[in-house]
Amino acid sequence: GVAYTRLGTLRLQQGKIEQAEQLLRQGLSRKDNDAKTFLNLGNVVAKLGREDEAIRLYRQALALPRQADSVRAQVHNNLGGLLTDRDQHDEAQRHFEQALEFQPDYLKAHYNYARLLYLQQQYEQALSHLHAAEQLNPDVPEVLSLSGETYLKLNRPHEALVKFNAVAKIEPDHAGTQEYLGRIHFSLGNPREAVVHLSNALRLDPQLRPAAYLLARIYASDPDAIMRHGNEAVWPYFFAGTMGLIMRDGITRLTHAKTYSDMYRTLCTPLAQAGFVAGTGTLMGPDPREMAKADLVIIWGGNPVSTQVNVMTHATRARKERGAK
Repeated sequence: GVAYTRLGTLRLQQGKIEQAEQLLRQGLSRKDNDAKTFLNLGNVVAKLGREDEAIRLYRQALALPRQADSVRAQVHNNLGGLLTDRDQHDEAQRHFEQALEFQPDYLKAHYNYARLLYLQQQYEQALSHLHAAEQLNPDVPEVLSLSGETYLKLNRPHEALVKFNAVAKIEPDHAGTQEYLGRIHFSLGNPREAVVHLSNALRLDPQLRPAAYLLARIYASDPDAIMRHGNEAVWPYFFAGTMGLIMRDGITRLTHAKTYSDMYRTLCTPLAQAGFVAGTGTLMGPDPREMAKADLVIIWGGNPVSTQVNVMTHATRARKERGAK
């Protein structure tokens, strides 16, 4: 069993998941199998998305006698991680505490416990475990990032800035880190630094809409932005409004005339329009003026009193002249 476990563990480290599972299962069939076999097989099936089976294997590992403390710690940590993702926080917490009892210098357990405490909004307690993790290794990006996020929750942006700067030195091409740095600089009143980081974030991930929105806010609040960066510094971020042609679509003419930045207009109706066309073959409806001749008017999915006043003219006429419901 031990030989199968070692070879299966090696295949797992090499990323050969299917081979690892086969070897570890052969290891379990031997009488000399140990907790590490259950642990590593649990890790394999967890990677394959079979979380229920992984939890069962971890529990079986903990039930075995004569385990090394390091193995116990790994099992408790991994089990706590799966339970955290399932929102079973109380049991997850007990497993993280046991992991650290068996191995106080276990970085992953400190990090995962901090993640759980962050989800529970226990930010100060989370920081204590993050500090412990940093003392064990000061250059782990996940630890530094979670520290930065936790400081932001505690309204301590300067300390958050230190952590995200440290992450950026390790992973300079991480879009999320650049976005956080942009947000923090913006909150601290440093728009130029914010623009640099937000622009980096969008260069790395053009679909990062929060970064694009904040960058547009900065440019809109800066009267000299167009002079420095051109008309594309302005982004008319909008969708619809009142449904008249001028009120709804006039800003589009302004965008084209001024060569402002445009956007994919996926904010509201494209999904509904695609579904309508798929179901009916075309995008069309009745003439709204026919409402005036109706006996029953159903208005669904809209607020024409506010956004289509012209439609309400015909609906009101039907009610007054025909007693329509």
